[in-house]
Amino acid sequence: MFKSGFKRFSVILVTSVFLIFCISIGGNAYAAESKDVFKSAKTIKIGQNISAQLGEEGEKDYYAFTTKAAGTYIIRTIGVVDTYGILYDGNFKEIKENDEGDSGTSNFCIVSRLDQNKTYYVCVKGYYESDTGEYGISVVKSDLLIQSFNEYSENEIIANIIIFNVTRQPVRLSDIKVRYYYTQESGSKPIFKCDYASFGKGNVSGDFVDIKEKSDNADKYLELKFSGKSDVIESGLYAEVRVIISNTEQVKFNTENDWSVMNKVQEYTINNNVSGYLNGLLTWGAEPILRK
Repeated sequence: MFKSGFKRFSVILVTSVFLIFCISIGGNAYAAESKDVFKSAKTIKIGQNISAQLGEEGEKDYYAFTTKAAGTYIIRTIGVVDTYGILYDGNFKEIKENDEGDSGTSNFCIVSRLDQNKTYYVCVKGYYESDTGEYGISVVKSDLLIQSFNEYSENEIIANIIIFNVTRQPVRLSDIKVRYYYTQESGSKPIFKCDYASFGKGNVSGDFVDIKEKSDNADKYLELKFSGKSDVIESGLYAEVRVIISNTEQVKFNTENDWSVMNKVQEYTINNNVSGYLNGLLTWGAEPILRK
C-alpha cells in the first residue's frame, strides 16, 4: 500500500526518467533506420562503460547488448554532449526514445523492462545534428536508481538523495541500504543528521564505517538504513532524504575529489557513485576503487 509520506514522481524534474519507464514509444513501427546499420553495432556488455565520440555532425553510433535475465535495464550516457537515445528490439523495432532523461544533465536515460536472453540495440546521436563531442555510455540491470545533489557548505556535507524503485513491484524500505562515500578531513568524530525524509526523519539512521583499504576518493562511508517494515516504495515512485555530515571540530571539508559528492549540479542528477543495496546485494552504483 502506498504511504502518504512519499511524493509522486511527477512533482520534480526527475519525472522524465520514469515517464519513459512507463510509456512505450513506437511499439509496432519498424525503425526508420536501414537494418544494415545495425550490423556494425558495437557490442556493449551489461555493466560495462564505453567511452565514445560523436566526431561529425549528424553522426549516429550503434550498440548491441544481450540480456541474461529479465528485469529493468537502464541505458544512459554521460558527458557534455546533448545526446538523444533510441532503443530497439532484436527485430529492429523501436521500443523507446529519450532526450535528457537524466534531469540534471543533457544526457538521455532510458529505463525499460526487457526480456531475458534477448539482443537489443541502441542508437546514440546528438539532439541537434551539430552536437558533437565525447560521451560515455552504459547499460546496467538494476532494481533501484539513485539521484542526488549537494548543497554548498564549508563545514558540512549536505546531500539530497532520492531512491527510485524501477521494478514493477513494491520495494520495502527496510530492505534498502545506501552508502555515501567521502573523505574525512580531520581526526575528529563525524556527526550524522537526517534533516528531511519523505517517510519521516525518525525512520532514517546512519552509521559511519571506516574503509580499511583506502581509495583516492574515500576513506569512510555513511550507510543509511531505513526502518518501518510496513513502508514501501511503489513501482515508479521514490523516497527522498536530506542528510548532513559534520564533525565535532567543525573542520572544513574538501569535497572536490570525494567519491559520492556532486558539487557541480544544482538539481537531482543520476549518481552512480552512491551505491544502493537491496536485501544486502549491490543493485545500484559503484563502490570506490581501492588502492592496490
